[in-house]
Amino acid sequence: MKKRLGLLIVAGISITMLGACSLFGTKNSPANGLAIEVGEINEQTRNSIIDIYKDITISQDLFKMKEGTIDNNKLNIKLPTEFGDARADTPSNLLFISRTTAEKMDKKGLIRERDNNGGLTSSVPIDSLPKIKKDETILFANKEYKDLKEITFDEKKMNVQYKGDVWLSPYRGGSNVILLIVDDTLFEEINGKEKTRQFLSFNKSFGNLNLASQGKAPELTKEVDKVLAILDSEEKRSVDFVNITE
Repeated sequence: MKKRLGLLIVAGISITMLGACSLFGTKNSPANGLAIEVGEINEQTRNSIIDIYKDITISQDLFKMKEGTIDNNKLNIKLPTEFGDARADTPSNLLFISRTTAEKMDKKGLIRERDNNGGLTSSVPIDSLPKIKKDETILFANKEYKDLKEITFDEKKMNVQYKGDVWLSPYRGGSNVILLIVDDTLFEEINGKEKTRQFLSFNKSFGNLNLASQGKAPELTKEVDKVLAILDSEEKRSVDFVNITE
């Protein structure tokens, strides 16, 4: 049975949470962690947030990633005119992580697969990382990319195997985002934009993430407001309460 856990990305109204899309449903999704896009918020502000939760933080993890874009004309598939929040003429965004990083994130339930037929954020942790051949790359993306067999980026040709509608916590970030899990050596060679995502794991939960958008998680709403108060408008998209498993 899959671990059925969730995350918080509430947008709109007073509990606009530090992210993009509303998550509906009532299944239990303990808000026991925080995700921070390092470099996307002021360093002093980031340290202030970390300090707020220092007494309940049991672990901190930094995961390195690399980003790039690719013109869809260079993909060996035909995308529909529109899919989700993207269009066929919108370049696809590539997000690379190494196999080692993927294994660490998987252990914490941070690699998530869609658990319904629609919406960006309703998801559960994957059971395990797919097994592939040594010379292949795992491709996770919207189903529109399922027939993609290869990608060339930074003059490096990758044989890819589509393994599901999957993204990294806290959210995919767009229908045109492709997550690629590559060999550790290849990851170091890829000339993409480097970024770091930090996760704080707490020894307590602030409530059910899925109930926040319904105003039924008062303790979590209070924490959301606390964090929002020290972020400027641009930074609010770079911090999210999440669920972390160990």
